[in-house]
Amino acid sequence: MRKATKPILLATLVFMIAAAGFAALPARADVESFTLFGSMTGGWGSTAAALSNPGPPITVTVGDTVALTLHSVDGLSHNWFIDYDNNNGVSTGEPTSPDFMGSTAGSYSFPADRVGTFTYRCRFHPTTMTGTIVIQAAPTFDLYGHGTRGWGLDNTTTAITSPGPHLTVNQSDVVTIDLTSVDGMAHSWFVDVNNDNVQQASEPHSNDFTGSLRYTFTVALSAGNYTYRCQYHPSVMFGTFTVRAAGGGGGGTPTGISTTVIIGGVVILIAVVAVAAAVMMRRKKP
Repeated sequence: MRKATKPILLATLVFMIAAAGFAALPARADVESFTLFGSMTGGWGSTAAALSNPGPPITVTVGDTVALTLHSVDGLSHNWFIDYDNNNGVSTGEPTSPDFMGSTAGSYSFPADRVGTFTYRCRFHPTTMTGTIVIQAAPTFDLYGHGTRGWGLDNTTTAITSPGPHLTVNQSDVVTIDLTSVDGMAHSWFVDVNNDNVQQASEPHSNDFTGSLRYTFTVALSAGNYTYRCQYHPSVMFGTFTVRAAGGGGGGTPTGISTTVIIGGVVILIAVVAVAAAVMMRRKKP
């Protein structure tokens, strides 16, 4: 029996390592910060002098951490919450801040864990202090652009390169790209279908951006490899954009992540084989 126990323990260990590998895959974890000023009669505002009802819209992406700094303009007690069920009151499961009043600012952070358009309110003044919070679906890709360094999936010196990351999608995919200008210069993103370094109106392309921009399009290109570029820095800011035939599976995946998943799958397969071998050895034992 002791000989049979060793393969079982080994298989269990291999499986735990594989599971840990999958858990280590990166997830979106941006922190989006907002400052709001509130008043019973004025509503909400991004400054104390710009109050309105509804107040300023808040837009974040699911998976973001929303960090709020909250001020009471009129000195009264207020709070901030998302009214998911739109009943003008704080219900179980709704993000809600501690109360804040006077000259001391309140602070509150929570994870944006569902997609949709909701109303935020003050629980003390739910009809006069309102606003809209939009929680968007996660993008297919996050791309950071720099005029002399290229494109990257992360905003770090080593991650932004020329050529940039290899992007892979399927035909008919709806692709969403969150684009950020790291250097503050004007950039764009386009698929250079005819490879002439010039952004054409007929080619998938974003608007220009100097800050952040979300671009969504449906892939209507033939299967094959293309080059994506910035129209202002086409020879530096470029990378490969692969379109796989419809039904290819695994669309919207940077090459590095798909490789990690494949490796993880191989490890799990090894674990399954090891478990099967251990069971067979136990059955053969008289």
